[in-house]
Amino acid sequence: MTPSALNTSRGRVRGERLETRVTADQKNLIEQAAALQGRTVTDFVLTSVQEAALRAIEEHQRLDLSVRDSEPSSML
Repeated sequence: MTPSALNTSRGRVRGERLETRVTADQKNLIEQAAALQGRTVTDFVLTSVQEAALRAIEEHQRLDLSVRDSEPSSML
């Protein structure tokens, strides 16, 4: 498929691919959740993974800032 064929509804090109193996139970669970939200499995998975990644990064940044804030200042 050419990159122009991979345009998303938001105009971004999806040129990269992620793959994973899941159990039948995991696949059924994901399909059920996507269907309940009226979304494709791909959209459901991408959105869920992206949100989880952003949360993980933000949490790490908050913890990093907290550690730096609790360290004695070298300017004293």
